[in-house]
Amino acid sequence: MGADVRAQMRPGLGALPESVLYVGAIAAAFLLAGAVVLYVDNYAWLAPFFVGVGLITYGAGALWRAANVTTWLKVQGKVLKSTLGEVLIPGSYGAYTEYYPVVQFEYWSPSGHFVSNKFTISPRDYRNADRTEVQQSLTPYPVGATTEVYVCPKDHRLAVLCPEVSARRRSQYHAALVGGALVSAISVWVALHAAP
Repeated sequence: MGADVRAQMRPGLGALPESVLYVGAIAAAFLLAGAVVLYVDNYAWLAPFFVGVGLITYGAGALWRAANVTTWLKVQGKVLKSTLGEVLIPGSYGAYTEYYPVVQFEYWSPSGHFVSNKFTISPRDYRNADRTEVQQSLTPYPVGATTEVYVCPKDHRLAVLCPEVSARRRSQYHAALVGGALVSAISVWVALHAAP
């Protein structure tokens, strides 16, 4: 492992795949909604309703931020470093390694010269246990290459190379949005039809 590639450990819930955490959160919200069906008082439906609203807010907000990057200011940049990062994920059945692209680049915006290493707007995105797949995402960004950089118009210090989040991350955002809508709808339905 090179000096620029460091193994990291994520304790606790961070050891679980993010999709498992999202599904678990949605399942817990459905269980809360089910509990309301079994025992309803005047305000019991509010708990799962706000859980659903929270999921909707998270999913919709993340999708909006991801889509908004494509409208950012486009400038020319130069790749300074392009390598593969590694994260060691501890688990109940043993640790495994996930890989992610590490690209450092410089760019020039109307407010000056900057250096960044943000590949995409979503934290920990494009991380995968398939080393080959992640390596392929680095192919367009060899060291010394000129590339297009997306710069936030409100803060020129914030810039990314890839304007789109991964399909896996997008599906997680959609799952939160749809799951939250269902939980909130069930809560309202219970409040209207199951109340004494």
